[in-house]
Amino acid sequence: MLGMTLQGDLTLSELKRIGKNLPFPPIIIDGQTKLYKELTKFEKEINEKYYERSKIEKAISSIQDTNDESIDYKEELIKIHSIQKDDIKEHSMIECPLCNNTVSEISDNLNRLDDSKNKLLEELEKLGAYSKDNTEIVTSFRLRKKKINNEISKISRNIT
Repeated sequence: MLGMTLQGDLTLSELKRIGKNLPFPPIIIDGQTKLYKELTKFEKEINEKYYERSKIEKAISSIQDTNDESIDYKEELIKIHSIQKDDIKEHSMIECPLCNNTVSEISDNLNRLDDSKNKLLEELEKLGAYSKDNTEIVTSFRLRKKKINNEISKISRNIT
C-alpha cells in the first residue's frame, strides 16, 4: 500500500522507528482517492469506447443487411423479368377479337407498363453499383473500430 517492503530480520526497535515515520492517514487516504478517481476516469473512457464500438458494429451490420436485401431484390426482379417472354411492344395495337376494332385504352396501359418496366430495369442496373459504393463506408467503419479497439487496449493497460 505504501510501496515499501519489510525485510524479514527486523528488530523491534527498527519496527518502532518505521512505525514512527509512517505517513499520516490523510495522506494515505488522499493517495487512494486520487487512485480511485483515476480508475473511475479510465473505466468511464472504456465504457464510452465500448459504446462507440457498438454503434459502429450496428452501422456495419445495417449496411450489410441492406446490401444483402438489395441483392436478393435484384435477383427476384431479374427472375420476374426472365419469366416475361412477350414483349409489350408487339401488342401495342390490341384489337377486339369479335369486331377487330383497336382498343386504345389497353394499348395505353401496355405502353405505361412497358415504360415502367424499362425504368425498373435501369434501377436494377444501379443496384450492382450500390454494393460497390458501400465498401468505402464499411472500410472506414472497420478502421474506426480497429482504432477504438486499440484505444480500449491502451486504457486497459493503464488500469492494470
